[in-house]
Amino acid sequence: KAVSTGGENATKAQLTTWYGNIGLVHKNQKRYSKALEYYSVALKIAEEGQIKTAVARHLGNIAGVYYLQANYQQALDYYFKALDISQKIGNKSNVASWMGNIGSVYIKTGKYKEAKQFLENALAIDSTLGAKEGMLYRYDELSHLYDSIGNYELAFRYYKKAIVLKDTIFSQENKKQLVRKEMNYEFDKKEAVTKAENEKQQAVAEEKSRKQKI
Repeated sequence: KAVSTGGENATKAQLTTWYGNIGLVHKNQKRYSKALEYYSVALKIAEEGQIKTAVARHLGNIAGVYYLQANYQQALDYYFKALDISQKIGNKSNVASWMGNIGSVYIKTGKYKEAKQFLENALAIDSTLGAKEGMLYRYDELSHLYDSIGNYELAFRYYKKAIVLKDTIFSQENKKQLVRKEMNYEFDKKEAVTKAENEKQQAVAEEKSRKQKI
């Protein structure tokens, strides 16, 4: 059954996001054919609306499904299309993501030289952007790469880098959560004081009104 693209009142940007989200749900539930169906609709809408960031995103989403299906050639084709668009619009964060994903596919297909090139390029961009989670993924994949070719010294070196960075990210996230809790506590405290003051003022006003009536 064909997927409907109804919803004339919705913008193409909204529609492409909604269809993409439905595709993501199907992917997470391992209904890959359905995921491809919805991602393809999302891609078509993004292309019609000339929403290039969304076009690149859905190309990458489709590639990701093919990767999970071990259809590595199709995955590469779509990742390279996504990479080309992201490079043209200057989205460095996505360029790093697609390069990293291409590197991962090359590891799966035994093209370790190409994998190394793409992973190192992705890591360089992530490092420049300060994208720690991206760097963590690259370290993990480079460790996997060197383990695959028997270079255990480099594999362990990148594994250690990944562990150190993971601890840093975890520590920073804990600090953020602590700050959020403190801010929420301060807000709740101020709100309680304001509420008490309002109730006091209301009680005074009611008493004044009662006396006036008497």
